[in-house]
Amino acid sequence: AIHRTHELGLAQRRENGWKKEISSESFEKLVTKLSDLHRSSLWEVCRIRSKPDFEERESIRSCASKEPLLYTLRIVCQEGAIVRNGIEIDGCENVGSVEMGEVVEAFDRCINSSGVLRYQTSRGWVSELTRGHAHENIVEIIDVVKS
Repeated sequence: AIHRTHELGLAQRRENGWKKEISSESFEKLVTKLSDLHRSSLWEVCRIRSKPDFEERESIRSCASKEPLLYTLRIVCQEGAIVRNGIEIDGCENVGSVEMGEVVEAFDRCINSSGVLRYQTSRGWVSELTRGHAHENIVEIIDVVKS
């Protein structure tokens, strides 16, 4: 019982510590600066995307490379990589998987309509990052050469 009371006292002190920290003036200033940066970044994205030639420039930027490249990729995600038969994730069939640690070559890469960078391999398309909040790497680029 004494040990449990001691643990509760430590937990209470830790809780009071972070409550004091997040209610401090310096923390409030930091959050305000981060919020201002986030807001201005969103405004800039909206400004750029609303320009008349954005779609054309984005299409050129995301899919066209002047010289064909060959990407050597290593799968680094613990769950491996899902291979799909098209660049879009939703609506394209799962045609296989690539295990963690496996090395594959990709002869094209492109950003799909959801903004996900995808690599085209001989087996199909794989994503660079996981979806969701974490955005963990699925692949790492080992080498890039002109093909």
